[in-house]
Amino acid sequence: MSTLHHVRNAASVAILLSLCVTPALTKESGRESGALRLRVQFTEPDTCKIEVEGKSFSLPKDEDALLVALKSGSSKGRRISVGGGTEIPYRCIGHAIYLAQRAGFEKVGFIAEPDPPQ
Repeated sequence: MSTLHHVRNAASVAILLSLCVTPALTKESGRESGALRLRVQFTEPDTCKIEVEGKSFSLPKDEDALLVALKSGSSKGRRISVGGGTEIPYRCIGHAIYLAQRAGFEKVGFIAEPDPPQ
């Protein structure tokens, strides 16, 4: 494995340890609870894209629109999960977490997606 791969894995672990991680979905009475899911992507040269409920937002350009969308989905006790692959820069993941907290989500989970097969 390359040094960069180890750094990315270490960053993922640091994110997990720095958050109060909750599972994205829990089983309650045989049903899945409704966690909102943010999928974080990165496109060169430096655009973070966040998908939520079928809508795509580019950061930082669409930050205000994403915040409005997140606020409409937040309710007391509702969870949000932030997911992305190991190739996603920390600043994109961190920005998504920050916006979720600003929108009122108190329970933020992180899902690390596996690398695509080589």
